[in-house]
Amino acid sequence: MNKTILSKKQLTSQLPYRRSIQHLLARLQSLEAKVEQLSQPLPQFEYVLRVNDQEVWAGTDLATHYPKMVQQYPQSTVSIGWRSSPVVLI
Repeated sequence: MNKTILSKKQLTSQLPYRRSIQHLLARLQSLEAKVEQLSQPLPQFEYVLRVNDQEVWAGTDLATHYPKMVQQYPQSTVSIGWRSSPVVLI
């Protein structure tokens, strides 16, 4: 059995091999960035109150502010929405 051992220079000079290594490194760096982002504490979401499709309040204390908005705008449609962090957890 005849085995050919290539030097590092010979391996990296081969174009398909070089492209695959560069692609692998790019994917690994991307994955590391995503893991680092997930290891940081996730920001909390916030509620958004809209009156007639215009945002009038945003925060986390919905139980206090929603009744106030309904009383303040009795003839309008008050809707509740929310904003969360850009990371989506399923």
